[in-house]
Amino acid sequence: TWAENGYRRIINVRDPPREKNLKNNTGKVWRLCFITLLLHPHSRENAGPKWWNKLLEKKLHPNYKGKKVAVIGGGNVAMDCARTIKRLGAEEVDVIYRRAEEQMPAEAKEIEEAKQEGIKFLFQNNIVKIVGNQKVEKLELIKTELVQKEGEKRKVPINIENSNYLIDIDYVIMALGSMPEQFTNNLELDLDKYGYIIVDEKNRTSKAKIFAGGDIAGCKGTVAWAARSGRDAANSIDEYLKNI
Repeated sequence: TWAENGYRRIINVRDPPREKNLKNNTGKVWRLCFITLLLHPHSRENAGPKWWNKLLEKKLHPNYKGKKVAVIGGGNVAMDCARTIKRLGAEEVDVIYRRAEEQMPAEAKEIEEAKQEGIKFLFQNNIVKIVGNQKVEKLELIKTELVQKEGEKRKVPINIENSNYLIDIDYVIMALGSMPEQFTNNLELDLDKYGYIIVDEKNRTSKAKIFAGGDIAGCKGTVAWAARSGRDAANSIDEYLKNI
């Protein structure tokens, strides 16, 4: 382990990058990596960090003009994706979110500005599958109802039986976030029910030599909050070392 290799203190301030997957209508798994992954005819074999980095760094976006684009998610990343794609010329951009608007984790300002820019929102809709032959052609959606379950802070979206329907879509952006990597289990730290590391007000984990912050510790999912969390954890480590 890191501690056995001589490290005196460890701070983990990172976005949990393990990907999520989604199947299309043939059972093919579309790999969803990093923040989002653009799905189009060429993405099946190129999916992954290398492909997404090329898309960002080399601006290898397809031509969105006259196209319909769906953005799946309700956070700030989803708002960024939707507004960017719209500015790149998309005819229509639909943000699809399985909960209600008031439950969206995105900042209210981001949501309002997206609406002003012509972004459409399909609230209480869940994506079932991507439909298409070698390319995205349609999305199958299902409507949801919100149910308060014991032990849950937010109402949970439940699919409404037989409410499925199809919409025409040319591109899909998955902005669903990510999950903690398995290494968190190997560290044998106390985790919450969502798999995030539990920390106290000093960013200390259940092990004295390990500190954590950022998304992996349940911090708000923005760069600014992650940076603040990292700074706070670093200050706590400095304070701890001075008192040894």
